[in-house]
Amino acid sequence: GAISKTAVAPLERVKLLLQTQDVNQKIAQGQKYKGFADCFARCIKEEGAVSLWRGNWANVLRYFPTQALNFAFKERYQRMFANYNPALNPYKFFAGNLFAGGMAGATGLTFVYPLDFARTRLGVDIGKSVSDRQFKGMNDCLVKIYKADGIPG
Repeated sequence: GAISKTAVAPLERVKLLLQTQDVNQKIAQGQKYKGFADCFARCIKEEGAVSLWRGNWANVLRYFPTQALNFAFKERYQRMFANYNPALNPYKFFAGNLFAGGMAGATGLTFVYPLDFARTRLGVDIGKSVSDRQFKGMNDCLVKIYKADGIPG
């Protein structure tokens, strides 16, 4: 879980930067990325190699509660919706299981969404030094978003 998230973190960060470059003021004011390789190389050149893992801590932190919540809620939803004998009602059992998994994921995401949001905001925060960036870290990110936008932010 945490190792795989950390291994793909550079790809995630580059993907986020490419997806948001049209609305990210720091990128829109300067030279836009030409593609994946250009974004990857410029991140290393302009911000240092460590910048490729910006936002990864929030991603790793949200992994464990997500798994625990999905596990806990899926069993509860399975008892509610997939309470069919798979031999007698395979389609109802499958549909109930599918619904239980979806509901467990949605319920779990409700609790870990702030960490997911922080991961995204930190991932698109550009600047070589902390003083150049909008956020100093995950806690600073969550506090500033809460102060600016409240719970819905």
